[in-house]
Amino acid sequence: VNPFVNYLNTLQRSGGSNENALAESQACNAQFTSIHVSHPLAPVFFDELTKEGGHHVILTGHAGDGKSTIALEVFKMLAGIEEDVPLATPLEPREESGNVTILKDLSERVKQDDGMLLKELDSGERRFLIVSNTGTLLDIIKSNAAFFKSNALELETKVLEAIGSEEGETVLSIGSLQFRVFNLALIDNLDLARSIFERMLAQDRWIACAEKECAKTCPIYINVDLIQQHQQLILDRV
Repeated sequence: VNPFVNYLNTLQRSGGSNENALAESQACNAQFTSIHVSHPLAPVFFDELTKEGGHHVILTGHAGDGKSTIALEVFKMLAGIEEDVPLATPLEPREESGNVTILKDLSERVKQDDGMLLKELDSGERRFLIVSNTGTLLDIIKSNAAFFKSNALELETKVLEAIGSEEGETVLSIGSLQFRVFNLALIDNLDLARSIFERMLAQDRWIACAEKECAKTCPIYINVDLIQQHQQLILDRV
């Protein structure tokens, strides 16, 4: 059996048993690095979080947009881990490196600690990369309207306007805090998808199939071989 085929099958979303598709699992899978393509936002976040006078960063978007994978990239950059080296253990809900903290999913936080988190954000002693969906982000901000010296409706409007910025990026100012907000749902990722598809089709991933008798009748390998023969045309059309 070609182990790469088994790996691709763990990424499918056709059923409920898709835990392996989550970034937490991918972070520790050596096969992941064979198809992973660096996101151009990762170095942008790294620079923002480490430069003097930089802002906190909020990363939002739809489920499956790649938010956690970008957080993983930034963590590796901060920790000095090579891009193609898998982690020994998945990312924790809160990871720290130097004076930067990564919250890989704000919905995993302990709500009772919200006050402490907001004080940390306000102190300026650490920079935060916060990964969150819209609902969770609105919840923590609206629930702490007094901290931001505003009312819930005004705060909700500001957050939604920031998330809905047509450029996919803007600066959100609430109270004394400033964030750079990025919405992956509004950022074109077709070039990334194309690059990932190209890596899936790479010849060395399919050597194990080419040498087997079953390759002659295997629908997967027949399709791969057909795509490889007309790769540029098919990539363009897909």
